[in-house]
Amino acid sequence: MNEVPKPQKALVKALVSATPFSYEADAHFPILLKNIEMTVSLGRITHDNKPDLLVNTGSVYGMALELVKKNGYEILNLSPDLTFGETALMLFAKLGYTTWKNPSFNSNGRVETISGIYVNAQMEKYFITRTPPLERAESFLKNEGITLLNLGEDPTL
Repeated sequence: MNEVPKPQKALVKALVSATPFSYEADAHFPILLKNIEMTVSLGRITHDNKPDLLVNTGSVYGMALELVKKNGYEILNLSPDLTFGETALMLFAKLGYTTWKNPSFNSNGRVETISGIYVNAQMEKYFITRTPPLERAESFLKNEGITLLNLGEDPTL
């Protein structure tokens, strides 16, 4: 049976796809709970130079989650009531990016705000939005070498 992806799983997949990280939505991890062998399923983000980050969209909790943590994994818990922006901010912060919500830029002596989230880490710079930015803002992003990730068109998010 194919499980319909939860919106958060689809969002994490879309966000991670722009980065050098890889995402597996349903990685399986064996645990032993009160002498009972079980397998839990969590999202898994991998990268060559960083430890894996497990993404829990609410399917694993209690002692099972504690046992996964005891195996040395770092876990990002995403509750279903988080907004698009909250999810993106939490995810990128946990991955080690610096984040800014609705950043501003200087255009012809005026400060303008761009609706969305700017994230960066070393040479990686992304701007995540659900609405297309104005032409001036898009031009600014391009000139600064910032990759625009417009997820507003994706109906699964």
